[in-house]
Amino acid sequence: MFSIISDLSKVERKNEYKFEIEEDNLENLLVSYLSELIYLHEVKNALFSDFEVDIKSKNEGKTIKAKAVGEEIDLDKHDMDTAVKAVSYHELSIDPEGEIKIILDI
Repeated sequence: MFSIISDLSKVERKNEYKFEIEEDNLENLLVSYLSELIYLHEVKNALFSDFEVDIKSKNEGKTIKAKAVGEEIDLDKHDMDTAVKAVSYHELSIDPEGEIKIILDI
């Protein structure tokens, strides 16, 4: 997702943001995870180039512990390409081999 926002080769590993999300299924977990990254991008004015995720089953649902690493946007350094506004459930699919199809609102 961030590779369509900017050139990630120019993003340094200066800041990290950790968060945890719990949802009832993988589809909701994926949408919530990507939505949180968009929120952090907008609120913290940050670009992320490295990600760590740990997904576990918990009670009736799924939990993700995540870390996004990057830096604050510097317009002298980072070319901003396409703005991602939201994540869509439309045609969302996750197959058993892990391939994901998701539509982003740009």
